[in-house]
Amino acid sequence: MKKLYVSDLDGTLLSHHSKLSDYTKDKLHEILNSGVLFTIASARSLITIKEILRDIPFQLPVITLNGATLVDYASEREMTNVYLPLDKLGFIIAFLREHKVNFIFNSKHETHNTNKCWMPAVRNEATEFFYQQRLAQGDPRLVLFKDITEIDFSLEKVISFTVIEKAERCRLIYQRLLLEAGEKLCIYPMGVDGLWQWMTIQDEQANKGNGLKKVAALLGIDLANTVVFGDNVNDIPMFELAGKSCATANAHEEVKNKAHEKIPHHFHDSVMKYVLSSEGMLS
Repeated sequence: MKKLYVSDLDGTLLSHHSKLSDYTKDKLHEILNSGVLFTIASARSLITIKEILRDIPFQLPVITLNGATLVDYASEREMTNVYLPLDKLGFIIAFLREHKVNFIFNSKHETHNTNKCWMPAVRNEATEFFYQQRLAQGDPRLVLFKDITEIDFSLEKVISFTVIEKAERCRLIYQRLLLEAGEKLCIYPMGVDGLWQWMTIQDEQANKGNGLKKVAALLGIDLANTVVFGDNVNDIPMFELAGKSCATANAHEEVKNKAHEKIPHHFHDSVMKYVLSSEGMLS
């Protein structure tokens, strides 16, 4: 019985500075061309994933935006999307405005079928840095907004919010939001650089576990025959479903506690070496 392998990107498959090592890149081409069932599950959008992975020949759908979107890598056709319903959307907007936080959000236009990344007109230092990065990459999704209440959400279907604030403030906002709506939303604290922290907010159905289930169902593979890799708390939903879950040595302690197995640090190409070994291809 074939196995389905699904790996997180940052802190898991990628090496230093969110890059793909030459070794992992070469071996990805090798395993995919040989028919190994391998794909990725990331908090990133397809655009930022492709900036890193570029010409990797994925045949399976990739799981993006923490499981909110299943997309064909080559054609960029979105196969499934999980949007925030209007009642949850209204609650999130009211909460973020009340706490006066800096945030961005991703949406898809109902009729134009275009993806947008909405950026605030007034930005803190970290949000400005992200905005300038996106501008430099020529990201076509960028749209500025001054007042979120002026956006027509009958046409803009929102997929996710990302709060970008100083670490301590973001932790407090995370704890408050978790208390108020933890069962109705997927809320994940993400990257921390010592000063700034990111937090993503999505519908509770938009998680990597549901993304894993969708890919496995498309292939007719039992979840018992899936192997997943991760390092952060947003990987836990797929850890709880997979037949085998592997945490990198650099993983969050909560992730390690959920894992069936621990593998070396992501700097050592540990995901690719694990897959090659499992498939009898490690030389």
